[in-house]
Amino acid sequence: MADKSVAYMWLYDNVDSALADLDAFESLHDDDVIGNYDAAVIDHEDGKPHIVKRVDRPRINALPELVGAGALPRGELNDAASQLAPGEAALIA
Repeated sequence: MADKSVAYMWLYDNVDSALADLDAFESLHDDDVIGNYDAAVIDHEDGKPHIVKRVDRPRINALPELVGAGALPRGELNDAASQLAPGEAALIA
């Protein structure tokens, strides 16, 4: 079976804007407009890469952010977050 995955990344000036768009993804999923997805909002917190919020739909693991599961492994999210400038945030889906 062919992989039909698509990856997107958006940059934001603040975490709140990224979280608002992640909430919009959740609403679209709840309304059956989009299918399965794995998404995360990342930033720098105290100079270190930080996963602000992670959503896995449908949920594969109870706490994917703790075990690094899903389509977006924790290490890759941390690598991406380390590339952000202070004050920037990103939504990866």
